[in-house]
Amino acid sequence: MHGLLSTPDHEASLNFMSNIILLERYDGGFLEAFQRAIDWLPGAELDDRAVGLRALLKHEATHFLDLTTTAWGGQYMFR
Repeated sequence: MHGLLSTPDHEASLNFMSNIILLERYDGGFLEAFQRAIDWLPGAELDDRAVGLRALLKHEATHFLDLTTTAWGGQYMFR
């Protein structure tokens, strides 16, 4: 589902037309790891894998927020 109008990345991408974040290098086997990374609480231990997954999610969420909450994003969506 990697579209023409999306952020270019090998691990994940945001499709600018559908606003869907696609985790391209991950399948259902990573669901538990993503859930642990999302559920992390400050002060708790965090392994390198969870740090990387959190960074990936934050990166793609930033693209989404840029598209949906900024003047640039509003103009892009309007066009």
